[in-house]
Amino acid sequence: MISNELAEKLYEENAHYLRSILSKIEKDKSHIDDILQETFCKAFQSFEQLRDISKFRYWISRIAVNQCYEYFRRKREVPSDIIDSPSCYVNLDFLLDKDLMMRALQELKQEEQELFIMKYFFDLDLPDIAGLLEITVSNASVRLHRARTKLKHILKIHESECC
Repeated sequence: MISNELAEKLYEENAHYLRSILSKIEKDKSHIDDILQETFCKAFQSFEQLRDISKFRYWISRIAVNQCYEYFRRKREVPSDIIDSPSCYVNLDFLLDKDLMMRALQELKQEEQELFIMKYFFDLDLPDIAGLLEITVSNASVRLHRARTKLKHILKIHESECC
C-alpha cells in the first residue's frame, strides 16, 4: 500500500505532465480531469507492481494511455486530430466516419493499438514510446511501422466494403 505522503508527492510531480499529454487529444477539461483521476487511482491501486520507482513517470504514462484508450472506446469516438494529423502516414482522406476508425483500431492487437495511440493521439516521440514499453527505439519504430501498415490494410478493406 502506498503512503499518503508518497501518493501526494507523486501526484504533484506528475499531474501537470500527464495533463499536458492528455490535453493534446482531449480538449474538454472535465474529461481530462476524469481520465487523470482514473489514471492515478489505477496507479496507486497497483503501485506494488512497480519494480523501480525511478520509472514511475513512464509507468503512469502508460496507464494514462490505457485509460485514455478506454475513455475513447466508451465514447466510441476518435479525436479529429488523428484524422487531420499531417504526421499520420496512413492515408485517411476517405475517412469521415470516426466509428469506422475506432472499429479499425480495435482490429489491431492491443500492443499495436497502444503504439498507434501513443504516437498519434499523445504525439509522443519514439524514444518516449520505447521507454514506456521498455523496448529499444528501433524496435518501437519497427512495431509502429507494422501497426500503421496493418491499419492501412484494414482501412482499405473497410473502404472497399462501404464504397
